[in-house]
Amino acid sequence: MFTYTDAPADDELLMSSPSADLVAAGRDAQRLERQANARTVLAAYRVGVARFDDILYHPQGLNPRVGDHAQKAAVGEISLQFGVSKTMAGTWFALGGMLDHLPLIRLAYLRGEFSYRRAQLIATTLTGVSTSDLEDAQQQAIALASWPVTDPTLRDQLDELLITLDPGKAATDRDEFTCNQDVRISKDRHGHSSIDGCVPAAQGEHLRTRIRSLITTRLCARDPRTTGQQRVAALADLQGMTTLTCHCGRYDCDRGTSTPPEPTHPVVITITSGPGATPRLRGYAAIDPALADELTEQAQAPRSGHQPRTATAATALVRAPPARSSP
Repeated sequence: MFTYTDAPADDELLMSSPSADLVAAGRDAQRLERQANARTVLAAYRVGVARFDDILYHPQGLNPRVGDHAQKAAVGEISLQFGVSKTMAGTWFALGGMLDHLPLIRLAYLRGEFSYRRAQLIATTLTGVSTSDLEDAQQQAIALASWPVTDPTLRDQLDELLITLDPGKAATDRDEFTCNQDVRISKDRHGHSSIDGCVPAAQGEHLRTRIRSLITTRLCARDPRTTGQQRVAALADLQGMTTLTCHCGRYDCDRGTSTPPEPTHPVVITITSGPGATPRLRGYAAIDPALADELTEQAQAPRSGHQPRTATAATALVRAPPARSSP
């Protein structure tokens, strides 16, 4: 429909064409855009590889860290030739390297079946899959990516796929990922700090559930604070810095008392599993069977030492059958 060479003509088509034609033309343009992006990224990768090889095989006295120089030179060459930032050039180079080992994903990307962001998500997730499972994993990933789902949903589906293909490797990858655990607190602006962390899934779900339970128990629907402000106030309560109370200001508010009610139920962490089904941690996503067994053992083990301050600080674990799919 569009000429792509005559802007006034295409502008006229946009003004005069019926909606059905515009939808079809727009979808074609989307695919062309994705195809062009794939060719740009992969061309940039090849330019970077050529520069990398040139430095690697002709080091000119750059030892002993020739590899570092070659990597920087490759990214710099991409940045220079394609007019993008070095950060973007680095992500292009990394994606091209991953797609080198994922031929089916690379071809689907070139066909325009998914965007740069989705190609990056799939390639990152599938990197490290064993050779024996690689072709099957790529085919299933392409099928999953064809559905109109959000990127977080697709990532969860891909994680579940990898667990199903090789539960043992999934458990090993999880153990190796523990080196990324951290909590960072950094200075923000206007008297605030930013908190960023990587914690085990069950620990994250426990904290999320405790914050939600405090908000539900102690704040009424008329509390004027945003959801984010309520969560920060609940976290401060959990830290022992203050007590979360309702700010609605109404005299008849059943939550706004001098002694706010405590949540009466323990935090429940639910794992759904069944014969032939991948275990799932409710509120999170799929987890490997070894982690599901580990969490079950931890929940059943007798506790000693520190006792929770409130009932909601205690943790209960429930293993339930997977939810039935709607017919």
